[in-house]
Amino acid sequence: MDEIIVSAVYRSDYEKNGFHKIDKDGKLARMDATDDQFSWTKRFVVSPSGEHVAYHHDDQRDEKSYRSRPPRATISRLDGSGSHVYGPEQADGEYFSNIEWSRDGQRIYYASWKRVSASSCPDGLSETKIWSMSVNEDGPELAGEISPAAAAWSIKPAADGDAFALVAFGCGDNPSPFKIWADGELRDLTPSLSYTDPRMAGISWSPDGTRVAILDNARDARAVLHIVNPDGTGLVMLVRRNEDGSLAPG
Repeated sequence: MDEIIVSAVYRSDYEKNGFHKIDKDGKLARMDATDDQFSWTKRFVVSPSGEHVAYHHDDQRDEKSYRSRPPRATISRLDGSGSHVYGPEQADGEYFSNIEWSRDGQRIYYASWKRVSASSCPDGLSETKIWSMSVNEDGPELAGEISPAAAAWSIKPAADGDAFALVAFGCGDNPSPFKIWADGELRDLTPSLSYTDPRMAGISWSPDGTRVAILDNARDARAVLHIVNPDGTGLVMLVRRNEDGSLAPG
């Protein structure tokens, strides 16, 4: 790895805002990837080829204010060439998951969902949808609609894009956030694992799509890393956290 891509926000110098690269000597250089100098992002993902960056873009309305427009999924070339690709702006009451790339780096995936009450259970949510967006065309395509609705924090597409591993907010007597959506059905991947904060959890497919890795990074987690079959069988703990906070084989 010869360089690292970071997103930087300078409150005192708007022209420096945006994506930067840090080379192996520690030199920081701004990249012309975003479509205006006031852009910033909480999370972004670089494509497998390193040519594009995807992020939820929320433009500053003016340089004197920190108010921003509703975020929208955006794909930009890291070198600043070409045009940007946009999804629709986030609607009132709507939430977006993190963005993930397809294996070939030609499209992104993300989930949207709406909250109709304070509950994270299906009766407090509506319209959970998975979207796919190409690097060459504005606007997403609907890849699937999840029922019952789930408050998806992050999603990971399988290599063929026909199945998705999700981390979602738990609900009542079903607190496990790890789920699989495939063949139009949402099912719990690990119902026995009662993690509580999906923002501290991660999920990923093996390269051949036969296993799923699940990670809990919460400080009080005792089981840190598992692998499991996509149908929920074969759960194996690989890494655990000891009482003193140190890590050990499962």
